[in-house]
Amino acid sequence: MIEVEAFASSLQDVTAGPRFASAKIDGANLERVLSSRDGTYIVNRIRGSIGHTPI
Repeated sequence: MIEVEAFASSLQDVTAGPRFASAKIDGANLERVLSSRDGTYIVNRIRGSIGHTPI
């Protein structure tokens, strides 16, 4: 993370030219979860999160 923070601070300098970042990500096979595709459920969840009652 030290390298990431140093790179992030260097992005403010516009005179240094283009930049490239290569981030390596762990290849662990994690359990995947798919969200619901039920329209009524999604609408009610969104309405609940902004403080409205379900339809």
